[in-house]
Amino acid sequence: MSVANIVALAERNRLRCPDKVAIVDRGRHLTYADFARRMEAGARALAAMGVKPGDRVAILARNCAAFYELFAAAGRAGACLVPLNHRLAAAEIAWILADARPRLLFADVEFAGLAQTASDESGTDTTLVTFDDDPWSALPAATGLDAPAADRFPTADDRILQLYTSGTTGRPKGVCLDNRNLRAVWKMSSAVPGFDYAEEDMVLAIMPQFHVAGINNGLLALLSGATMIVGRAFEPDAVLALIEEHRCTRAFLVPSMIGMLVEHPDLDPARCASLKQIAYGGSAITGAALAKARARLGCAFAQLYGMTESFGAGTVLSPDEHDLNGKAGSCGRAWPGVAITIVDEDGAPLPSGQRGEIVLGGDCVMTGYWNNPDATRAACCQFGLLTGDGGYLDTDGFLFIEDRIKDMIISGGENVAPTEVENAIAGCPGVRDVAVVGVESEQWGEEIRAFIVAEEDARPSAADIIAWARRHIAAFKCPKSIQFVDDIPRNASGKILRRELRESAARV
Repeated sequence: MSVANIVALAERNRLRCPDKVAIVDRGRHLTYADFARRMEAGARALAAMGVKPGDRVAILARNCAAFYELFAAAGRAGACLVPLNHRLAAAEIAWILADARPRLLFADVEFAGLAQTASDESGTDTTLVTFDDDPWSALPAATGLDAPAADRFPTADDRILQLYTSGTTGRPKGVCLDNRNLRAVWKMSSAVPGFDYAEEDMVLAIMPQFHVAGINNGLLALLSGATMIVGRAFEPDAVLALIEEHRCTRAFLVPSMIGMLVEHPDLDPARCASLKQIAYGGSAITGAALAKARARLGCAFAQLYGMTESFGAGTVLSPDEHDLNGKAGSCGRAWPGVAITIVDEDGAPLPSGQRGEIVLGGDCVMTGYWNNPDATRAACCQFGLLTGDGGYLDTDGFLFIEDRIKDMIISGGENVAPTEVENAIAGCPGVRDVAVVGVESEQWGEEIRAFIVAEEDARPSAADIIAWARRHIAAFKCPKSIQFVDDIPRNASGKILRRELRESAARV
């Protein structure tokens, strides 16, 4: 389906299936006609609040229909949506606000206090708007909902999303995505198992809406004219109830979510009988875990690999390809329209079978990092986006990922920069030196372990260190375990030898 932007999508579906339910959110049913009408009203409201083309509008909320209303209204007004991770600490959100400088910050009532604290600490003049179900009714009465509609229509160059992703330097970077990127992903999606939704599908949207996978999950449901069933947050009981109640047919989950569903004591395959396919990604899944999931859930599985910087596009391993000889461990072949190149340390392309850094190319790749030209240049080469992942292509074009050239930890589908955790722990009394790595976890894919060199006369406990970290960074970034060591291995230039630490962790 070739649709250029969210405004064109809303208008097409308003004409094609106006009375069909587009989104179900906690008992609230929004038809496609409702969605288009609220997009236009929202765009007028944003304009009345001073939002101009090129401005940014942020949202801090759990999964909700309001996210897509705000995304569409911002797109209609020529503005860019900045989704914020509600699991971050106030100081982390404040840093993002200071970097993005959104004109408005919409926060659902649950996070009103967090939003206010972060906004105050950011030093910006961002206007905070607290809402419950309806973002537009939360605005002042005189916001101009009845004013004439904007006469400007979105362009391919309009920036529509600014997603903040962790980097190995610790500071998040704002990934800038525009309508050209969105259209590229939408053009490819119908040929991508896992995202090839159909009008008759009931699509479970449980991935966080501040992640590119969660955003794609919802947008592609709307693109196909399907019905999106919004889950506020992942809780196995609630997810099973949603699947059963709404007869969900499709979902996107990370492996840790799949594992929790499969191991849930109340899992009855009859409750999930409507499921046709689950797409998964974000981290690797073991063959044994996948086999158990296929047996217990009784549906097909498609694996997806991509980056925030590529709008989630990359490779797909279809359900049938999971059983091909010699393809175990592969994350599949390139989406149509995505070019995959393996390069050596000098950026030269490598032939099939040779290991190097994975590069993703195509119109899906970001325009750059916000206010960070150096990082943008470092992330790109002549073939496209340098992913930081190491691997190789076989002769059939299947991609095998072997390690991360960068040191990013992926725990439960969340990216965690080791340096960010190290910086948080370094200030803990009694800690002389610290290094952090990801260690294998059956539940989370990876979990964070901190190696600590303690002061001889003031040795903190493991609990003290973890509690200290929790006061400074988001809980999902905190170490699950502590390992005390005499020293941290480093090379001649002082760089931490994380591979040695991972080997040490494996022996414990």
